[in-house]
Order: sequence, then C-alpha cells, then structure tokens
Amino acid sequence: VVDPILQRSLCMRKALRTAPEPHTLADVVSPLLASLALLARQANF
Repeated sequence: VVDPILQRSLCMRKALRTAPEPHTLADVVSPLLASLALLARQANF
C-alpha cells in the first residue's frame, strides 16, 4: 500500500518538475513544508 501523503508529495514534485517555472519560492516551499510536517506527524505515531 502506497502512503497517500508520500504519493501526494511525489505528485507535487512531478507537477513542479513539469511546471514551466514556479511562481514564487513560497509556492514551492509551502506545499513541501506542509507535506514534511504531515510526514513528521505520522512518524510520531
């Protein structure tokens, strides 16, 4: 079973790679930080 959060971060990374260029650094960093926070929260369980 694939972890849905991991799958979403992979999809995000793929979307970022295929995007012509990120709008701002925040547009790139904030979703990555959000997924990292979710992964950290899961690891605590």
